[in-house]
Amino acid sequence: MKAGRLGLGGRWAVGALLVLGATAAAAQEAEQRRLIHTRVVHASVTAPSREVWVDPSLRLISTKLTSQFPYRRYTLLQDVTQSLGVDEMGSIVLPADGGSVEVRPIAFDGKRTRMVVRLVPARADLGNRAVQIKAETSPRGTVVIGGMPHPNGTLLILIQQHEALPAGSAASRVFGASPQY
Repeated sequence: MKAGRLGLGGRWAVGALLVLGATAAAAQEAEQRRLIHTRVVHASVTAPSREVWVDPSLRLISTKLTSQFPYRRYTLLQDVTQSLGVDEMGSIVLPADGGSVEVRPIAFDGKRTRMVVRLVPARADLGNRAVQIKAETSPRGTVVIGGMPHPNGTLLILIQQHEALPAGSAASRVFGASPQY
């Protein structure tokens, strides 16, 4: 009889450990954050010469831009980095018309980030409806969303992700654990 109680107690203990382990994993995932780097680029066909010009701050992805798009001039208009967790939304206001870009990570799958990107126009009339896109990126990848008209060209939205700075690191002491630039 005593052994039976220990057996039941042992099962209880194993069940409690499994629940605590699952809770700890869920808490760790909930605390995980990524730095979501969003850039707004004005791409236009008008350039002072026939040469292609890319803003120097876009040099790491200039080949990707110039090989995939027919524009001759790429000018960085906005550069925003936000620390976001799963289901947290970051938003930036687009230049000129006041529309916005909303980025919400929906899952962190290893080093990849799945997200929902929502482009919201400034005016909610019939010709300007919000567009929602599901995207996925890795630390070395860039999501490029384009096609929003802007004077003499279009706006391209470039989204990259990085792991958030570890708490207690030298960089996090300088920039904070959840930097927002």
